Amino acid sequence: PRPAPPLRPAAPPRPAPRARFLGSPADVGLVVFCVCVAGVALLYNIFTSPDVLYDEAAYTFAAKQVALGWHLTLGDEPLFVHPPLMFLMQAAWLRLTGHASGALAPAIRAARLLSASVGVADVLLISALAYRLASGAGPRRRRVVTGVIAVVAALDPVLTRYDRQDVIEPFALCVSLLTLHAAWQLRDRGGLAYVAGTGMLGGLALLTNEITICLVAVPLVFAVLERNGALARRSAAALGIAVAFLALFLLWAAELSLAGSFVSIQTATLRRLIGLVQITGLNVPGVSLVGALLHQAEEYSSTYIVLATGLVALAWCWSRSNTATGNFLTAWLTASYVFGGYIVAVGTLNEQFFVYLLPASIVGSVLLADALLAGWVRRRQRTGRGGPARVSRLPLMTGAAGFAGLAGLSASIWFTNYGGASDGVVLTDQFIGAKLPACAAVNASGDPDKYSYLLGGRFFDYFSVGPAALADGVHYFILSPNDAVERSGNMSPALASWITGHGRRLTDFPSEVYKTVQLWYVPASPYDPVADVVDISGGSYVNTVGSRCGGYTVTDGPHGAFYSAYAALGGKSMLGDPLSRVTAAGPGGYEQLVDGAVLAATPAAGPGDPAVRALPIVAMLAQRVPAAYRRAGLPPADLGAQAAQRPGWLTNPSIRRSYLDGGSYAAAVSRFGEPLGPPVKLSGSVVGQAFADVVLEVPIGGGSAHAAPVTPAALTARVLTVPSRARVPQPPPPLPDPFPPGPPQPTSAEPFVLDLIEALFFYGTGIVVA
Repeated sequence: PRPAPPLRPAAPPRPAPRARFLGSPADVGLVVFCVCVAGVALLYNIFTSPDVLYDEAAYTFAAKQVALGWHLTLGDEPLFVHPPLMFLMQAAWLRLTGHASGALAPAIRAARLLSASVGVADVLLISALAYRLASGAGPRRRRVVTGVIAVVAALDPVLTRYDRQDVIEPFALCVSLLTLHAAWQLRDRGGLAYVAGTGMLGGLALLTNEITICLVAVPLVFAVLERNGALARRSAAALGIAVAFLALFLLWAAELSLAGSFVSIQTATLRRLIGLVQITGLNVPGVSLVGALLHQAEEYSSTYIVLATGLVALAWCWSRSNTATGNFLTAWLTASYVFGGYIVAVGTLNEQFFVYLLPASIVGSVLLADALLAGWVRRRQRTGRGGPARVSRLPLMTGAAGFAGLAGLSASIWFTNYGGASDGVVLTDQFIGAKLPACAAVNASGDPDKYSYLLGGRFFDYFSVGPAALADGVHYFILSPNDAVERSGNMSPALASWITGHGRRLTDFPSEVYKTVQLWYVPASPYDPVADVVDISGGSYVNTVGSRCGGYTVTDGPHGAFYSAYAALGGKSMLGDPLSRVTAAGPGGYEQLVDGAVLAATPAAGPGDPAVRALPIVAMLAQRVPAAYRRAGLPPADLGAQAAQRPGWLTNPSIRRSYLDGGSYAAAVSRFGEPLGPPVKLSGSVVGQAFADVVLEVPIGGGSAHAAPVTPAALTARVLTVPSRARVPQPPPPLPDPFPPGPPQPTSAEPFVLDLIEALFFYGTGIVVA
């Protein structure tokens, strides 16, 4: 036998190739493609579209407050509704870009740039997680699936809407997705690395928005599906660390000595979330959920398709045995849809909550479609007759058509929403600031604060009933049709219908969010007994200038019971608006001018209770300046007629009824003076009749009579003279504030920042030591 060859030393094992961030030029191209798609979808026309929401205006205002002086507040108390982390990031960004001071509109544009950039990162993180979960596919198919998911995520109407605005959702979703990446990447590493990384990222997610608990809990659900006790314990520990980080929120409140207020606000938030209180969202009492969803069907149709397909993907995942990637997708879908189903069924359904549900829906939908198409291809290959197996084009064409349809639908919605200008709130505020006087009262649509913040804190009214607004002198109304459909804030279909039925539209600016933002002016007759009349102590304030820009008080006071006399003579519905304040006239006398009469007080009844009656201003004008009387277009006055002849001139039924007012002729003479002539037809299709104190007019077809504006004619003819100061309008009494401020509270966010830095330092030190 041939001798055995000598043993050779074993070759040293080859070192494993160093992992590269990008495996091939094709992967580089995939990343570039995803970045370009997300960048165009989320950054194009970012400064003018979409329109400003309340949250965006309020959050940017709050971030400015933090940047200028650490005050995290919207008023007189700290902002405890949401955790502070997002506001701190935006405050730092505004300081860096120089928009911390100055107008809010440019600050919103700068804040949107950061928010939309984080939104681009969201799309990349969703795509990267899908790339990880599609590890069973070939390289080419894996890249195609990832690219499809990037396109669907970048163009999804709900994700795009909130990623393009300065709101919490882009930031909270970004940190939540980083948490999921860490949980997947570290699942086979040591327990310390897994707990440390996942726990810290989960805590930062909760400190951005507590709603992210539905995503932070995904690793624990995954561990349960894997039946991996060690991983479940590590996931539970990481979740506990995340919740411990959230406790910094409460610690901040305690350091401000406001723990009780914090608990009260957070309890109210929890009650809203679990459906005990419904004050916002699409399931507010009085709002039809089905109607609201149908109203949004055109705007969010592709989102609804993805949500429905994702639900099918969830059922599909639960119906089969899965690999680790399948279980992770199942856990992600389960947590997302349990949260989504809950808020739809009993919680507060705000559409921005779908931001946290959609990533799993998108990934699940595309991976489901990929699996079904792959199975279809395999079945067609097995059923082929003879010859080499050929790849069937029908499944590929079907998949391409489905993707093209969904992407085309989303793209059409994107172009509608963001292809042009859609900044109606900002333009309306600019119009109000430039065209309306500073004193003009404007009734907001939906909520007043987003308009107020953009105009430097200008007060906007909050009436939900049109006649009530008119009664307080408010004549300008902002109207957004979408607010009416969703019954947002003060707006309702009834108020919208009243505005359009009684008013005149002044301007209309584009807004896809609100279906235009319109400014209306609703006039009121000077003889409307309710409009522009505010009850005050001792009488009324009557607005006579613009929309609550000035007027006069008519009250009973030491100079005479002018309000009692005004009311006895028919008040505003008979005499019209007051034209002056009470002013001295002659020895011991006082006068107040009204549009249709002059009220005069004489000391006949003794001091402290002077009698007030109407002066015979019509007879005075006809006698002293007859030419001016005729130029005023007033009815003829026969001053020389006999007293017995005058009662016979009461031939018009409406005027006679208003003149006598159910009393005797003598009582009517004491009220309005004796008739000066018969009723005659005047210009403007009215019939008028002169009396010594007033001129009564009534429509030719009949109706209620009122006094003609004779006092301005008497002033022009200088029959009356009053000091100029008596004609200066008085400011209106303040309107009730629907959100009255409380006592000022400490609002500094600096303690929270210091606590967070200390927590991260000690946490990192503990990890290093461990």
